[in-house]
Amino acid sequence: MTKKGLEKYFFAPKSLEEIIGTATIVVDTNVLLSAYQWKEAAFKEVLLALKSAAENDRLRIPMHVLEEFMDQRPKLIQGAIERINTDIYSKIQKPNKLSSTIPLIGLLPEHDEYISIEEDNLASYKLYRKKLEELSSKLRSFFQKDPVLDSLKSIFEDACFTTIDKQDKLVNEDANNRLAKKQPPLSGGDAGKKENKFGDYFIWRDILSLDNDVIFVSTDFKEDWYYLDPKKIHSLQEESLLKNFTKITKARPVALFP
Repeated sequence: MTKKGLEKYFFAPKSLEEIIGTATIVVDTNVLLSAYQWKEAAFKEVLLALKSAAENDRLRIPMHVLEEFMDQRPKLIQGAIERINTDIYSKIQKPNKLSSTIPLIGLLPEHDEYISIEEDNLASYKLYRKKLEELSSKLRSFFQKDPVLDSLKSIFEDACFTTIDKQDKLVNEDANNRLAKKQPPLSGGDAGKKENKFGDYFIWRDILSLDNDVIFVSTDFKEDWYYLDPKKIHSLQEESLLKNFTKITKARPVALFP
């Protein structure tokens, strides 16, 4: 075997520092869905970073990520509405009247002051319930006019891509073979799903089409994309995935970062 033939055994990925300024950035679905949980400052900061990467032709969003996002988006909105009702609205109790709880309060010289405060408290209670109802209604309007989706629309339009046909027989055969052999990226948690069990595979196949260094950004715990240390901290990229990327993309290294 020639020295060139041995190169694959000594492959080492580049560090983040080496590629941060030039690599293609691929984002996972959960990163975009997190926008529904960010505070305004964080949302604006991440949105600005995504727009900058897209405008500089460095951002890529696999079509499967967009499809997952559109599928999960209404569920997150509905979940927020339900939490308002179950965690807040349903637990707000109308205050009892002081005169019913403590009848002798009328004998106190501060009686009028207590009653005035009680009336203010009751008014605040009614206003709070009304505003929570308005908030739920506002969130329901997101099903028709979603400011998060509107903010991300141009990014999706600029960065979405795919190189695979999910209905293709060969694509599905490869996915099923990986699943049967428990071969990354189908050896982890997604492998046990009844729905979308090939999601990570479709994303990985699109990543393989990128002829550049890649930074894959995810908030998901992808145990078959990384080796983990005893504290469950991502310590090293899963080797077979890196070699797979290197082989397909003509030895261009890839860095995977959670």
